[in-house]
Amino acid sequence: MYILQNSILDYSVNIDFAEYVARRPMSSLFNQIIILNSNVNECTLIKECMEELQFCNTLYLVHTLASCKSVLDQLKSEHHVPEMIFVNIDDEGVFPELIHSIRKDPYFKSLITISITENDERRHHAYRYNLAGSLVRPFDKTSLKKQLDVFKNYWRLNVRPL
Repeated sequence: MYILQNSILDYSVNIDFAEYVARRPMSSLFNQIIILNSNVNECTLIKECMEELQFCNTLYLVHTLASCKSVLDQLKSEHHVPEMIFVNIDDEGVFPELIHSIRKDPYFKSLITISITENDERRHHAYRYNLAGSLVRPFDKTSLKKQLDVFKNYWRLNVRPL
């Protein structure tokens, strides 16, 4: 794990089970976002695009379901609720288990969930779980920034579900 921080920090968080990155000034649209994706290169690309778009204040990059659950447990114990989670639904078995655990926990019930996939069939199946959208692969930095910008603009105009 490595920690990447900019000069604007209101407090430090030590989470040894996640790659804790991208602390931003409060001008960002979202406070906390989690990305669950076993593809490290893709995570790095998403992180870079989100930093450039000032998408969030705190970004947690996790590569396993167990790590994601640990981050959620840690945030819950600190009374923090992330606003959004991006999940690679192509990682076998991860998506249904995570969604079921999020939806049954009243604390995380309103967590905005976005899928990451290149498989149309999986994406359509995932919408049955009340997804807010999908990042569609393959993407390069330019196309990913366009997709993220659409999400950012949409949620800037809409009220977060409760």
